Amino acid sequence: MNIPRHKLLLLILDIIIITLAVMAGHFLYFHVIYQTPNPTNDHLFHSEDFLFFSLLPFFLSYKLYRYHVILNLPRHISTLTKAIINGFAVVLFVEFLIKSKDLFSGRVLLLVILVFLFLLFFIVRVLLVPAVYQFLLNRHLVTKRLLIIGAGEYGREMATYISKSKKSYYEIIGFLDDDDEKIGHRINEWTIISSIKNINTVLANYHVKDILIAINNIENNRLNEIIRLVRSTGQNVFIVSKHFKDVSEKLDMEEVGNINAFKIRSVDKSVYDMFANIYDFIFAALAIIITFPLWIIIILAIKQSSKGPVFYKPVVVGKNQKVFKMFKFRTMYHNADTTIHKKYVESIIRNNDLTEKLTNDPRITSVGRFLRKYSIDEFPQLINVLRCDMKLVGPRPCLQYEVNVMEDWHKQRFIVKPGLTGLWQINGRNLVPFNEQIAFDIFYIENRTFRMDFEILLKTIPVVLFGKGGK
Repeated sequence: MNIPRHKLLLLILDIIIITLAVMAGHFLYFHVIYQTPNPTNDHLFHSEDFLFFSLLPFFLSYKLYRYHVILNLPRHISTLTKAIINGFAVVLFVEFLIKSKDLFSGRVLLLVILVFLFLLFFIVRVLLVPAVYQFLLNRHLVTKRLLIIGAGEYGREMATYISKSKKSYYEIIGFLDDDDEKIGHRINEWTIISSIKNINTVLANYHVKDILIAINNIENNRLNEIIRLVRSTGQNVFIVSKHFKDVSEKLDMEEVGNINAFKIRSVDKSVYDMFANIYDFIFAALAIIITFPLWIIIILAIKQSSKGPVFYKPVVVGKNQKVFKMFKFRTMYHNADTTIHKKYVESIIRNNDLTEKLTNDPRITSVGRFLRKYSIDEFPQLINVLRCDMKLVGPRPCLQYEVNVMEDWHKQRFIVKPGLTGLWQINGRNLVPFNEQIAFDIFYIENRTFRMDFEILLKTIPVVLFGKGGK
């Protein structure tokens, strides 16, 4: 993995700052506050030396090595504060576990070090680093080449915006476009270099590492073809398009020359997927055990409300379009006709409508209506997680007749296992158009991490408790 030089230098600077803060804290504590020699064999000294480096993963998680965060003063201060506090919480927790005596003095030392951390990071990171970075930008000593896909009105607009941004380090080398008649023409100071299909040759000739797809007036399927082609180059790919409008507005996106963009990541997710399967299994097992008394109550309520089995087990489509039986608590009368639902969802997919559930559906029982509103009917899908058919977080599973009317680009959601909850469930749930749901799913697939999974699970709780978007 190639780490950009500026990020590596900033990481080294952070290590130096943490080291200096720890040393200064020990000096002040032992030689000024208590005026006693600092014993070299003191356990707290050694733990401080290493535990405070737990701040670095939080710095990475809060994107503190990205230039658009560094140059955005309010965001830089906010995220830096959160990262330091979270890292300090880890130190405090570990110190509490390993130190049983003299807790008060240990906490005083930790607080002294915390003060030095805030002081040094504010002086160096908030004041000096952005000033140095802006100085280098102004003299064009920090530059990166950018190729733009799409020479239409939107592409030209993005190019102009990026080139005029004082916070952008990009040098735009030109455009690629589908329209062969445009090739060779100039747009302001840039040239439409070639056709999109010749992207590999252009990248080799111009030594470009970053690519921006900026197209609005295009069919989703064609946009997906372009994304696949550009992604195959292995370079950094960013997308700005009305097709990802809701995703750009509601999620923390990447920035390209001060523009929010959807980043396609060419990163191997096999390690993440392996460990995600393990913690999904453990979490699902624990969740079933903890909520089992509730399951008994629900089972009795379903049995009391109508005749039929407790579980509804439709055949759904999962990863790589393989089918499996999904478990749900039955919310409809037994053997209810599915024709109404089939026509309804087919219309939603074809017309890109909001994915609201059918209102006043006579097939749903009184108990089922309550279970659906708060998504309690989906609890048995924890069984599917144990059977490795599903994950806790991921795109929702689909019925076969839904897949039959999907466009090709929609089917990217089948790259990963389906999940109990996902990004669009916490960003509008049933109030999001179908194509935007797919865009949320694609964003999750490209950017999935343990932190993202944890955040989605936490944000799902209030959505379920208050029944937001559920019917």
